[in-house]
Amino acid sequence: MTSKYVGIAVIVAIGFGIFYLNDQGMLNLTDDGNGGQAIISPIGTATSNQDDIQVYSGSLTMKNLLTDAEDPATSRTDDTNADTVYYKRTDNGEFRKLASSTSNSATVTVDEDLKTVWAEVTVPSGQAFYVDANAIASSHSRVGTPIWADPNLDNKNSYVFPIDITGISTPDPNNTPEFQLMIDLWTDGTLTIDSPSDLSAVGQGKVKNTIKWSADMTAEKTGEAVTEIKITLNQTDSTLWYENDSYIEVPTSSGTQKITLSQMDRSDLSSTTVYKYKYGTDVDTANFFVVAKNGDTEIRTPVVIYTGFDADNEGITITYQLTKIDSQGAYTTTSDAVKVVEQ
Repeated sequence: MTSKYVGIAVIVAIGFGIFYLNDQGMLNLTDDGNGGQAIISPIGTATSNQDDIQVYSGSLTMKNLLTDAEDPATSRTDDTNADTVYYKRTDNGEFRKLASSTSNSATVTVDEDLKTVWAEVTVPSGQAFYVDANAIASSHSRVGTPIWADPNLDNKNSYVFPIDITGISTPDPNNTPEFQLMIDLWTDGTLTIDSPSDLSAVGQGKVKNTIKWSADMTAEKTGEAVTEIKITLNQTDSTLWYENDSYIEVPTSSGTQKITLSQMDRSDLSSTTVYKYKYGTDVDTANFFVVAKNGDTEIRTPVVIYTGFDADNEGITITYQLTKIDSQGAYTTTSDAVKVVEQ
């Protein structure tokens, strides 16, 4: 946003008697949560704020606007679909609650020591949504990169966004300055692995076999967080397949990713061989499978297995499983099995 555009925005706001923070400066805080504890690394230097000092003292209205991440025309409800709580941080990094948002508004008290307000955005129990952290962080130049932390010490981490509140201007002391936080929410969909046909009459020697699995979403404009991929083969004789050449293709935020079996964690059990690829253990580290507005609900995740059969009637049953996590941290799985046989 150019300074000319900002100047116009401020003039219009004053004309209506509402004073917004001017839109300059960029935060880039990259603190990480500390095992679910609220005590994290100290706040950064003053360069994290557009001004070194806080000259304003008084009330600041923190407003928010909740919308669907893939359809901004679809609104979401504050204090129902998502909760927003505002905090300050002490010099040693501890969080102190300032206010909770109700009906899209909260009021915090600003003094010379408060230059950054931290907004924790959570999805309450019973609500099928995810917080779109990237969209929120890029919605305004005053909003920085969130941390994954537990500011209220409820043993549940969530996204907490730093908001630069320096440079507040109040031409009219009878009006309270405002800042509006744009909050995007993904709808939590239902992801199910489909059931392609078995592969038969596979030749001997090194043969490429493509199992056309897909992870199907129930509707467009939905997503689901995947924490782990697991591929299980009902064989222990690894000469029957080529580990380095076999792979699965999965979606990423920038396209697709090819993950070979050799890149996964392997477990050799009594009657099976198990390959696991773990993204993480929570929503923050998961891989999101997303269907955009008007997008194809069939997310292709083919598994390519190179077999090395050398005798009649050899075969492998391959089981493909995805582990999913919702915004409350509850895990579910979806799976399917396909046979790959020599005759």
